[in-house]
Amino acid sequence: MKTVLIYDSKNYISRFLKFRLKHAYKFIKFTNGKFSNYKLSKAYTYENFDLIIVVVYEDLDLVHLFDLFNLKIPVIVASENTGLLHLLSGNLGTTTVDLNRIKTDLFEDFETKITLLS
Repeated sequence: MKTVLIYDSKNYISRFLKFRLKHAYKFIKFTNGKFSNYKLSKAYTYENFDLIIVVVYEDLDLVHLFDLFNLKIPVIVASENTGLLHLLSGNLGTTTVDLNRIKTDLFEDFETKITLLS
């Protein structure tokens, strides 16, 4: 089972993905500088993850994103800010997901991109 790290400060997308894809992937949530379970923080380093998803709600979430660009792990950026998504996908070649879509389309987009990158 592949392991996916999710940076999600509001916990919306992480709960959505855990519920829909829990049988295919192991999701570990990272919020406010901490892993969801303290014991996990000692066991996991970035090399343990097959994919990282960063959900950008506000500017502070971008700090975590820019720290990840030096890693050799695929990153998916999800946001409602279409300008940010165009910038990241066009100039930096990052895989992006637009959160302004309806849930069924959003799930299909995440599922496709997670499967391709992991």
